[in-house]
Amino acid sequence: MVKVTTVTERINSYACSANIQVEDETHLHLLLYYTQAWHLAWEGTPLFEEPIFAQETGVIIPAVAGQWNGDGNSSGLNESADATVVAVMEFYRDCSRQQLAGMCCEETPWAETWTTPLSDTSEADGAIPLEGMRRFYTRALLTNKNGNVPTRDTPYGTVSEEGLMTAVARAEEQWRETLAILAE
Repeated sequence: MVKVTTVTERINSYACSANIQVEDETHLHLLLYYTQAWHLAWEGTPLFEEPIFAQETGVIIPAVAGQWNGDGNSSGLNESADATVVAVMEFYRDCSRQQLAGMCCEETPWAETWTTPLSDTSEADGAIPLEGMRRFYTRALLTNKNGNVPTRDTPYGTVSEEGLMTAVARAEEQWRETLAILAE
């Protein structure tokens, strides 16, 4: 895991080099949210440890509030983390802050967390659970049929749906007995 400020710096540097406009701090927080979400779906682990809080207009990450430009160093990202940032930035490149906020607020992780405004976002009550994000976005990846999710190269190249289903079938067969024992 890396610091969210490192991811912030990479988002900003990629946006600049790819001519993608990050409108303001709120837009940045939403891009960080989606970077964390898709990394959880692709890797099963968080990209950064700092919590993301639901708020009325989307999300906020207190650790980067007021730090619009990150920490000046994105060298701490490994190949997988960098690939996640690039994939998310390319997928959402034409989405405004309002569009991203609208999508975020319609999705289950935000909707299950948002209840009332927090007076202090450092309280854990409004933090969006990582496990809920992982489940929601993994499901979106697995059920996607029309290209409505970002795609990312893996060290193994691009994986087709048929290839994924073959791998799942092999894993099920390999672990069938163990899973049966655990289920008892």
